[in-house]
Amino acid sequence: KNKKDRKSPLYPVCVQWKQGMQHIMRYRVQSLGIAVRHFSAASKQSHQLSEREIHDLHAVARLADTFRQRGHFYAKLDPLCRTRLGPWFSDIHSVLTPISTENMLVDLLENYPDHATADDKARWLAQQLQLHQPVTANTRFFIGATTAFDSGSKWWTLPVLFEKLRAAYCDTLAVELSHLHTSQQQAWLVKRVETRSPLSTVQKEWLYQSLLRATMFEQALATKFKSTKRFGIEGCEALVPGLEILAIQAAERGVKRIEIGMAHRGRLNVLNNVLHKPFGAICSEMEGRHCDFHVGDVKYHLGESEPYKVPHFGPTSPGEPVPERIIDLSIAPNPSHLEAVTPVVLGMVRAEQTIRLDKFRKDIMGVIIHGDAAFSGMGTLAETLQLSNTKGFTVGGTIHIIVNNQIGFTTTPAEGRSSVHPSDPAKATATPIIHVNADDP
Repeated sequence: KNKKDRKSPLYPVCVQWKQGMQHIMRYRVQSLGIAVRHFSAASKQSHQLSEREIHDLHAVARLADTFRQRGHFYAKLDPLCRTRLGPWFSDIHSVLTPISTENMLVDLLENYPDHATADDKARWLAQQLQLHQPVTANTRFFIGATTAFDSGSKWWTLPVLFEKLRAAYCDTLAVELSHLHTSQQQAWLVKRVETRSPLSTVQKEWLYQSLLRATMFEQALATKFKSTKRFGIEGCEALVPGLEILAIQAAERGVKRIEIGMAHRGRLNVLNNVLHKPFGAICSEMEGRHCDFHVGDVKYHLGESEPYKVPHFGPTSPGEPVPERIIDLSIAPNPSHLEAVTPVVLGMVRAEQTIRLDKFRKDIMGVIIHGDAAFSGMGTLAETLQLSNTKGFTVGGTIHIIVNNQIGFTTTPAEGRSSVHPSDPAKATATPIIHVNADDP
């Protein structure tokens, strides 16, 4: 500020440092894509951001980032509803103590005033986030560059933003983003999570029918064969429509065949309702009645192969034929050894890709269904994951489904693994992870 200071040899350095910090701050705000505007009847003119407003902008940005990075810990993933904020705060909470950032999100989720007015919600959130500027129901934040909720709306009030983030990341479906290698991968998954569309009436009816068939199948076997081991899928009947939707989506993207590997639990239900193995044949195997030429294994070790007719959900014009697509589904035979079928199925996929000259690996796909304890505890799975992207073993990607019944034979999660989720070994290969509550298909 005075001539004496300007004669100092450090003066040019200080000027450059000040200019550099100003440039970094401007870039930081622009990269977040966040600005704030107060709307009132008297004035709607924009103004230059002050330090207090910049602090508030960063607080809102941290809120969105915390939901995306940590929301899966507090999602409603436990069908048993033992805790309000998910399994992490039951078995795992005694081992891992949340730090301050997580406690902040817990307080917001537990104490948010859902039934209050919009002004009260905005003031409560502003107080929890320690915002400096007064916030009302009309105070909107520009978050167009950092959220994908609605491409037509880039300005959000605090209550609406919080409720949308909570519904996207802390409800009965959650995703893990922080372990993905690139920001492009994270943005790809964020866009799909934050722009989910509700099911149509036709889709809901089809889903209900699929769940009803899966439930009635289990009830029929439980009634007819009370003392026979059958490894039922009770509690996770959503696996059946989930596999069918997976086949539908794969067929729409040009996949010709899906090789499936799965353990015992739910195998009979999938064979009957997805691969359409006759119920009478399954009953005969349950009773042990076979012809003299029968050569095979116990019923929950057997495989099956069947073409699957893809249903059509979209509208059609009067007189227009419904498009028909067929995709081949196959379940490989499976021994009692946990995870032994995983590399076998991927070897089958690789071999078929080689035979078909499928150098882009888009025609044949592998789907592996695991138990929660087997996925986190068996070394075969870790070896398979580490080979998944190598030139000699890659199959172009595999869908892994974990049927989590929250107990490994007789062991609770807290005593069977050190990780929070059973899917954590997949983070080693930067695999996108989606968590779903099976009671909300």
